[in-house]
Amino acid sequence: MIRSQSIKIVLIALSCVILSHNSLADVFDVSLNNEVAEFAYQPWGDVDVESDNGGPELGLLFNEDGDWMLSGKLLVASANSAGLQLSPGIKLNLINADDIDSDINVAFALGGRASGLLPTALPLRAFGELFYSPSITSFNDLESVLETEIGIEYQAATNASVYLGYRRVNIDVDGIKKDLKLDEKIHIGLKFNF
Repeated sequence: MIRSQSIKIVLIALSCVILSHNSLADVFDVSLNNEVAEFAYQPWGDVDVESDNGGPELGLLFNEDGDWMLSGKLLVASANSAGLQLSPGIKLNLINADDIDSDINVAFALGGRASGLLPTALPLRAFGELFYSPSITSFNDLESVLETEIGIEYQAATNASVYLGYRRVNIDVDGIKKDLKLDEKIHIGLKFNF
């Protein structure tokens, strides 16, 4: 059962941040599968697959069990403008789940993004992200958090791109033998400038 009160609070906070910022180059990113949705907002972003840029991002991931993760991510743009682009980054997650005793759990992660244009006539970019929070930077009932995502993005229009990806969010919880998985499925996504 989804804990609607927690989801409402997080959605209101995310909406306030998005509405308080007024810029023409903001990116809104939505990805979905049958059990999980993620909404992300990136100020000063770009949906052009020709250049995979960095920058700040605020996101909310939640599943049908009522578990959620609010995250703030900062990627540093790659020094390479062509070929394989490697963008290091940091991420701060606030996590709430039924299987975790504490209401709000905090995890600070290091990681990054790798991406590159595919050698096709179509504007396609392959990408992958990895962020890891070891026990020293995972607080309350968390032991560690490992987030991975891979996918292919297609430039569908000037201000929009679509992508197909696989995301896994694996959480090691103190006192629970089996890891908690917020997501472990294929998803479709849409990014657009507004």
